[in-house]
Amino acid sequence: MVEHIEKIADQTGYKKGWLLQNLVKSLAYKVITDITPADIHRAAITDEAGVGRLYVSICEYDGGPTLTAALKLMLLTMCRPGEVRHMKRSGLRRRQ
Repeated sequence: MVEHIEKIADQTGYKKGWLLQNLVKSLAYKVITDITPADIHRAAITDEAGVGRLYVSICEYDGGPTLTAALKLMLLTMCRPGEVRHMKRSGLRRRQ
Protein backbone atom coordinates (compact mmCIF):
# COMPACT_ATOMS: atom_id res chain seq x y z
CA MET A 1 0.00 0.00 0.00
CA VAL A 2 2.82 2.39 0.88
CA GLU A 3 4.54 1.65 -2.42
CA HIS A 4 1.34 2.50 -4.27
CA ILE A 5 1.05 5.81 -2.40
CA GLU A 6 4.69 6.63 -3.17
CA LYS A 7 4.12 5.88 -6.85
CA ILE A 8 1.11 8.22 -6.99
CA ALA A 9 3.04 10.89 -5.07
CA ASP A 10 5.91 10.63 -7.58
CA GLN A 11 3.55 10.89 -10.53
CA THR A 12 1.71 13.91 -9.16
CA GLY A 13 4.77 15.75 -7.84
CA TYR A 14 3.76 15.59 -4.17
CA LYS A 15 6.77 13.60 -3.00
CA LYS A 16 7.79 15.78 -0.10
CA GLY A 17 8.88 13.86 2.97
CA TRP A 18 6.51 15.31 5.53
CA LEU A 19 3.54 15.30 3.16
CA LEU A 20 4.01 11.66 2.24
CA GLN A 21 4.48 10.63 5.86
CA ASN A 22 1.30 12.42 6.93
CA LEU A 23 -0.63 10.84 4.06
CA VAL A 24 0.57 7.35 4.96
CA LYS A 25 -0.26 7.88 8.64
CA SER A 26 -3.72 9.19 7.81
CA LEU A 27 -4.52 6.31 5.50
CA ALA A 28 -3.17 3.72 7.93
CA TYR A 29 -5.27 5.23 10.75
CA LYS A 30 -8.34 5.16 8.51
CA VAL A 31 -7.78 1.52 7.58
CA ILE A 32 -7.21 0.47 11.20
CA THR A 33 -10.22 2.33 12.59
CA ASP A 34 -12.55 1.05 9.86
CA ILE A 35 -11.83 -2.57 10.80
CA THR A 36 -14.20 -3.69 13.52
CA PRO A 37 -14.20 -7.21 14.92
CA ALA A 38 -17.35 -9.23 14.48
CA ASP A 39 -19.32 -9.89 17.62
CA ILE A 40 -18.86 -13.52 18.54
CA HIS A 41 -21.05 -14.74 21.34
CA ARG A 42 -19.99 -17.90 23.09
CA ALA A 43 -22.05 -19.94 25.50
CA ALA A 44 -21.07 -19.84 29.16
CA ILE A 45 -19.40 -22.86 30.70
CA THR A 46 -21.79 -24.10 33.34
CA ASP A 47 -20.57 -27.60 34.15
CA GLU A 48 -17.39 -29.16 35.55
CA ALA A 49 -16.70 -31.10 32.36
CA GLY A 50 -16.71 -27.85 30.38
CA VAL A 51 -14.15 -26.31 32.73
CA GLY A 52 -12.00 -29.42 32.37
CA ARG A 53 -12.16 -29.22 28.56
CA LEU A 54 -11.23 -25.54 28.70
CA TYR A 55 -8.23 -26.28 30.95
CA VAL A 56 -7.04 -29.05 28.61
CA SER A 57 -7.39 -26.66 25.65
CA ILE A 58 -5.33 -24.04 27.46
CA CYS A 59 -2.62 -26.59 28.29
CA GLU A 60 -2.50 -27.75 24.66
CA TYR A 61 -2.36 -24.17 23.35
CA ASP A 62 0.87 -23.55 21.48
CA GLY A 63 1.38 -19.96 22.60
CA GLY A 64 4.08 -18.39 24.67
CA PRO A 65 4.48 -19.17 28.35
CA THR A 66 3.26 -15.73 29.41
CA LEU A 67 0.01 -16.02 27.50
CA THR A 68 -0.56 -19.59 28.67
CA ALA A 69 -0.01 -18.53 32.29
CA ALA A 70 -2.42 -15.60 31.85
CA LEU A 71 -5.10 -17.90 30.42
CA LYS A 72 -4.69 -20.33 33.32
CA LEU A 73 -4.83 -17.44 35.81
CA MET A 74 -8.03 -16.18 34.20
CA LEU A 75 -9.56 -19.64 34.46
CA LEU A 76 -8.57 -20.11 38.11
CA THR A 77 -9.53 -16.63 39.34
CA MET A 78 -12.38 -15.78 36.92
CA CYS A 79 -10.75 -12.40 36.29
CA ARG A 80 -11.38 -10.43 33.15
CA PRO A 81 -8.55 -10.01 30.62
CA GLY A 82 -8.04 -6.36 31.58
CA GLU A 83 -7.75 -7.26 35.25
CA VAL A 84 -5.05 -9.82 34.45
CA ARG A 85 -3.17 -7.35 32.22
CA HIS A 86 -3.03 -4.73 34.97
CA MET A 87 -2.33 -7.19 37.77
CA LYS A 88 0.83 -6.71 39.80
CA ARG A 89 2.74 -9.36 41.65
CA SER A 90 2.40 -7.35 44.85
CA GLY A 91 -1.39 -7.67 44.56
CA LEU A 92 -1.24 -11.46 44.79
CA ARG A 93 -1.18 -13.36 48.06
CA ARG A 94 -0.22 -16.98 48.34
CA ARG A 95 -2.18 -19.21 50.68
CA GLN A 96 -0.10 -20.77 53.42
